[in-house]
Amino acid sequence: LQVAAVVTGHVLGVIAAHDRSVRLFPPHRAVAGQLPLLILMICYTVAGLALLLA
Repeated sequence: LQVAAVVTGHVLGVIAAHDRSVRLFPPHRAVAGQLPLLILMICYTVAGLALLLA
Protein backbone atom coordinates (compact mmCIF):
# COMPACT_ATOMS: atom_id res chain seq x y z
CA LEU A 1 0.00 0.00 0.00
CA GLN A 2 2.86 2.39 0.85
CA VAL A 3 4.64 1.64 -2.44
CA ALA A 4 1.46 2.39 -4.36
CA ALA A 5 1.02 5.64 -2.41
CA VAL A 6 4.59 6.81 -3.16
CA VAL A 7 4.37 5.98 -6.86
CA THR A 8 0.85 7.39 -7.25
CA GLY A 9 1.78 10.63 -5.50
CA HIS A 10 4.79 11.19 -7.70
CA VAL A 11 2.90 10.34 -10.89
CA LEU A 12 0.12 12.77 -9.95
CA GLY A 13 2.73 15.45 -9.23
CA VAL A 14 4.28 14.99 -12.67
CA ILE A 15 0.88 15.14 -14.35
CA ALA A 16 -0.10 18.31 -12.47
CA ALA A 17 3.21 19.99 -13.31
CA HIS A 18 2.85 19.02 -16.97
CA ASP A 19 -0.67 20.44 -17.21
CA ARG A 20 0.43 23.70 -15.58
CA SER A 21 3.48 23.99 -17.83
CA VAL A 22 1.48 23.42 -21.02
CA ARG A 23 -0.90 26.22 -20.02
CA LEU A 24 1.89 28.69 -19.26
CA PHE A 25 4.41 28.07 -22.06
CA PRO A 26 4.42 27.21 -25.77
CA PRO A 27 4.36 23.41 -26.28
CA HIS A 28 7.96 22.96 -27.45
CA ARG A 29 9.30 25.01 -24.54
CA ALA A 30 7.01 23.34 -22.01
CA VAL A 31 8.29 19.85 -22.81
CA ALA A 32 11.96 20.86 -22.86
CA GLY A 33 11.61 22.55 -19.48
CA GLN A 34 10.04 19.48 -17.93
CA LEU A 35 12.79 16.99 -18.71
CA PRO A 36 15.05 17.92 -15.75
CA LEU A 37 12.06 17.83 -13.40
CA LEU A 38 10.97 14.46 -14.78
CA ILE A 39 14.42 13.05 -14.05
CA LEU A 40 14.31 14.56 -10.55
CA MET A 41 10.88 13.03 -9.85
CA ILE A 42 12.13 9.62 -11.00
CA CYS A 43 15.08 9.97 -8.60
CA TYR A 44 12.72 10.99 -5.76
CA THR A 45 10.50 8.01 -6.47
CA VAL A 46 13.41 5.57 -6.49
CA ALA A 47 14.86 7.12 -3.31
CA GLY A 48 11.49 6.99 -1.57
CA LEU A 49 11.03 3.34 -2.51
CA ALA A 50 14.60 2.54 -1.40
CA LEU A 51 13.94 4.12 2.00
CA LEU A 52 10.65 2.32 2.30
CA LEU A 53 12.09 -1.08 1.42
CA ALA A 54 15.35 -0.73 3.39
